[in-house]
Amino acid sequence: MGIFNCDFRYRPCALVCYDTSVRNLVIVMVFLTLIAGGMFFYQVQKEREELSPTPTVAPSRVPSSTTSPTAVPSKNITVSSPMENQTVSGSFTISGTARVFENVVSIRVTDTTTKKVLLQTTAYATAPDAGQFGPFALRFDIPKTVKAGDIIRVEVYQASPKDGSEVDTVSVLVRVR
Repeated sequence: MGIFNCDFRYRPCALVCYDTSVRNLVIVMVFLTLIAGGMFFYQVQKEREELSPTPTVAPSRVPSSTTSPTAVPSKNITVSSPMENQTVSGSFTISGTARVFENVVSIRVTDTTTKKVLLQTTAYATAPDAGQFGPFALRFDIPKTVKAGDIIRVEVYQASPKDGSEVDTVSVLVRVR
């Protein structure tokens, strides 16, 4: 009868009809294939993590002329421009890198003297893949209502996908010339 020890009229499933040793061999091969696949995907994930390092951010300092608290750097957002305590005039670029949900970075610019919000918008980080850092940039024109010597706060954050709250906020204070 060969490797089959059954009559197909009563057992139509070929795997049931194999010898016990052949059936066990098939089960072991399926099990080993699943283990090898899991190890492969683990290694790919490990390599992705090694290729996308988390940037470090120096803590920002608040000028003594304001009463706002010191900003806590974020592990998911960095602001490279403007720099803390930089003097700006006319217009300047708000730029940096971000690893945020759906690559959407929220940006708010506030005049610390009048507490007026000068800009509330979003920008897109152009990350190559989900979970990786991507650059963002936005040009901001200082309104004429802001006087020379005023301090403006640039806040970059992401809206939480859970509840819309502001998370990973990075705050930079700059002086208007």
